[in-house]
Amino acid sequence: MALRQAPPGLDPTSLQMDQAMALNWATYPCELVTPLYGGGIRAGEPDEQIPVRTSAIRGQLRFWWRLLAIHKYKLPTEVARRQEFALWGGLAETPQASRAWLRVENVSKPEAEAWAAFGKNNRGEWKALPDPKDWARDAAYALFSGQGKRPGSADSMDPATLIKPGLTWTLNLCFNWLTSDANGAERNEAEARVLEALRWWASFGGL
Repeated sequence: MALRQAPPGLDPTSLQMDQAMALNWATYPCELVTPLYGGGIRAGEPDEQIPVRTSAIRGQLRFWWRLLAIHKYKLPTEVARRQEFALWGGLAETPQASRAWLRVENVSKPEAEAWAAFGKNNRGEWKALPDPKDWARDAAYALFSGQGKRPGSADSMDPATLIKPGLTWTLNLCFNWLTSDANGAERNEAEARVLEALRWWASFGGL
């Protein structure tokens, strides 16, 4: 069977942008306040080309939304599951697109380097633990898996490379509702709960 061909000159991105431009986007300036560990395609390594991923933030927001739905709003499990699917989308017999749209822009150039370095003790032997650099000193307690192994050992490994605090980006958020999705009060409630999830993520979450 022959594949259908798109009409000549059709630009799918322009169609998406036309629809996106018609929506009411809210803009949130963001800044990384702790070192960023991992986040790339390899475990424990940062992605210096794309340090902030929209999909990662969406997953975090959905996690906080679910946590609030169960523990703050006291929604029954089945009700929470149904509302989550209607709002955030997913795959099922009838796939559902997300009504919360996110977009990341204006990501600053990340600064990345090893967060610590191994030194020697008074006897000239390598220390078992690395010495953290000043910018990562307060995060050392959380970086056990990235501390590496001292030189000279069979499994010697340098401390992990992290993205330094100070990385900035812009997070854009809007809601794309269909006429049949919900009434005005339900939409207002759903949007307010997403914004509360955003506040929790910004305060206690991560990338």
